[in-house]
Amino acid sequence: MNVVREALTSSGLEPGRLVLEITESGLLGDSETDILTELKRLGVRVAIDDFGTGYSALGYLRRLPVDMIKIDRAFVSPLVTDRRDAEIVRFVIQLAKSLGLEVVAEGVEEDAQRIRLVALGCETGQGFFFSPAVPLREFRLLMNRSVAANDRTRAGSTVPLFPLAAA
Repeated sequence: MNVVREALTSSGLEPGRLVLEITESGLLGDSETDILTELKRLGVRVAIDDFGTGYSALGYLRRLPVDMIKIDRAFVSPLVTDRRDAEIVRFVIQLAKSLGLEVVAEGVEEDAQRIRLVALGCETGQGFFFSPAVPLREFRLLMNRSVAANDRTRAGSTVPLFPLAAA
């Protein structure tokens, strides 16, 4: 906990801009719940990563102070061709929204997946469809372009706020 607190202090980062991800397999007991509660008190956001791959995911939603669910790529990859996976993703999206949680689809690699996720109500995704992993220097260039694009938005052009809804 002290590491997070010190990192926030030394960086000047607003706590709400930091999202710490924990996998379902990393959630083992009450001590983890206490740590997550303390992170929330600091204002840090918490996400359950690889959601749907653990054995007691729904129990975690009931007892853990989380802000976000990241749907595992194992459900996103076959989304377009497998009706059952599509229904699971739809259920997770609806459940998360009804609990006031954000939803991120992991492993979006094709436009067809993006389109299907939008139709199911998911507004945010990550994956190679948007960008491969990039070195820090290239990331900074992308961020600078993004800031410039947002400046243009104020002048009349548009930049999508939700990546999955982008054309």
